[in-house]
Amino acid sequence: MGQLNELQIKAAQPRATEYLLADGEGLYLRVRPTAKVWVYRYKRGGKEAKLSLGHYPALSLAAARKKSREEAEKLAGGTDPRVARREEHERQRVAHLSTFERTARAWHSQAWKDRKWSVSVQSDHLEDRVGA
Repeated sequence: MGQLNELQIKAAQPRATEYLLADGEGLYLRVRPTAKVWVYRYKRGGKEAKLSLGHYPALSLAAARKKSREEAEKLAGGTDPRVARREEHERQRVAHLSTFERTARAWHSQAWKDRKWSVSVQSDHLEDRVGA
């Protein structure tokens, strides 16, 4: 691994259509007209798959190489990196919503829109919402 260097990455200019610069072992820099994005390409079940790793320069060359190695290890272990990423996002979303307070606030926000509250209740709730 390690065909690209910082100078080559900085010198890569956008074209009318996007293109890829290979670093090795499935890591590519996708140069788009609007941005440069690190991509990990791999085959799973005979089909090519791509996984975005992050934008350059926010994600450096060294960090992109580290992330691509981590994804390659997942793949070697029998886990599809895209499926693993989706499952992790779903776990985080469920964990974020799985508290009573969050559930109550979500209900209250919807109830606020769906119901006609009396003036006194509205003002009490408005004070609660502003104070929260």
